[in-house]
Amino acid sequence: MANSLKSILVIEDNQDISALYTHILEIDGYRVVIAVSGEQAWEKLLIEQFDLLLLDISLPDISGLQLLERVRLSERIGIASIPVVIITGKSSLEEEKAASDFGVHSYIVKPFNPQFLRETLRILFS
Repeated sequence: MANSLKSILVIEDNQDISALYTHILEIDGYRVVIAVSGEQAWEKLLIEQFDLLLLDISLPDISGLQLLERVRLSERIGIASIPVVIITGKSSLEEEKAASDFGVHSYIVKPFNPQFLRETLRILFS
């Protein structure tokens, strides 16, 4: 498994969806950590290093975009530059623009083809 050293923080409050992401990513050899809220994700980012964030926009406490802004403005080494892929259930041009302004690497709208996610990650990590 070529991806066994890559660690992905999945930030998704829906347990069924995060289980699906975990299944897809672990099959491909990634290490997966789940956060169910923006604050929980931030806490994990402060204590652990990740190679990628897989981020939902709609979270129960702060929006994914608010978390993304915090990540990008962070002065902690390694946090601000983490690649981010957004997967969201609702697409808006405003959110896509904001995500792009924060350097999001990919913006995927649910439902999506798992192969598209796999290919996105393959390109990001190549």
